[in-house]
Amino acid sequence: MLALTIAATSPSNEIAAQPQLAGDVLSRPDWGRSLFCLWRDSGYGTGSWELAGWLFRDGERLALARWPGTRSAYQERWSGPVPGDAVALVHTHPGNVDPRPSEGDRATARALGLPVLAVSRGGVFTALPDGRVLREGGDTWYLAFPASGCSS
Repeated sequence: MLALTIAATSPSNEIAAQPQLAGDVLSRPDWGRSLFCLWRDSGYGTGSWELAGWLFRDGERLALARWPGTRSAYQERWSGPVPGDAVALVHTHPGNVDPRPSEGDRATARALGLPVLAVSRGGVFTALPDGRVLREGGDTWYLAFPASGCSS
């Protein structure tokens, strides 16, 4: 579950302006590696905590700005404005919860007008602002990304 205290209006990013992000994250090794490393650092979903961050596009490169981790059970918190150049919000799901975006995740996508990605052992799921949910990868998506590719 994500807990957001938004101190400013959400950015006006439209999903149509970022077609490569929706359903195409794992096809680019650097993008997939960023998500894998976040999931690795969450304990591969073995704990009860989530990690989260904002995704930004730097040309063809995807950049992940992690939130300060609270290590709270089943949630992560952000307080402040949504970065104006964010193209998505990403967070991990623990292994003992549904890997798909929760109703709260879908509501956050609608409220922010940004995709919300949930990363778990079951794949990478994207809740789009229009209510659709896309799944990338299957139960073995993470095998394409060796842990040695993550910085500590």
